[in-house]
Amino acid sequence: MGVLHGAKRPALDLRRTEGRDDDAKRHVLRKLADVWVRLMAPFTPHIAEELWEKLGGEGFVSLAEWPEPVPEWWDETVEAEEEFIKALIEDIREIIEVAKIEKAERAYIYTAPEWKWRVVEVVAEKRDFKSAMSELMKDQEMRKHGKEVSKLIQRLIKERAFEVKRIDEEKTLREAKDFMEKELGLEIIINPEEDKGGKKKQAMPLKPAVFVE
Repeated sequence: MGVLHGAKRPALDLRRTEGRDDDAKRHVLRKLADVWVRLMAPFTPHIAEELWEKLGGEGFVSLAEWPEPVPEWWDETVEAEEEFIKALIEDIREIIEVAKIEKAERAYIYTAPEWKWRVVEVVAEKRDFKSAMSELMKDQEMRKHGKEVSKLIQRLIKERAFEVKRIDEEKTLREAKDFMEKELGLEIIINPEEDKGGKKKQAMPLKPAVFVE
């Protein structure tokens, strides 16, 4: 089961590029196919050999060099954005299932305000309640959210949430909006002024608040 899941995942990830037809996409697809076929050769040798031939590979794929990581291909921010979207899609599906919403039409998504991101960053640096609280209370804006800041610090320390990659959540959501709507079959509304279901205050960094109707 794990092998099949691993084989399918690259294709699933590429669905976010549907509708795009450019040289960059073709280059990425070609590189991905080359690596993918070599990785699958030990598990699906016959299919892998057929695909290798179609790709114009030299000799047998079973004798080809095993793929090596390419550092310059790695983009930590892009990876974090992809995981963010995947997790959010699963959260929305779970909400629909648990709430037994038969015909979900819209999902309202609220991202965390800047001050919560600031709390996350300070906690990641200080890693204890007293130091983090002391640092944050130097900021007048943070003092406006005193009790909420205190609760959030305690929560983050309890969960040991010290390694959080910051991304532009709203930008990421807007770029993935069409993809998410196709995946979920409903309209995605990002950061509307109306606080549907009073959910807005529940938004956390990398964990948007969601209301589905």
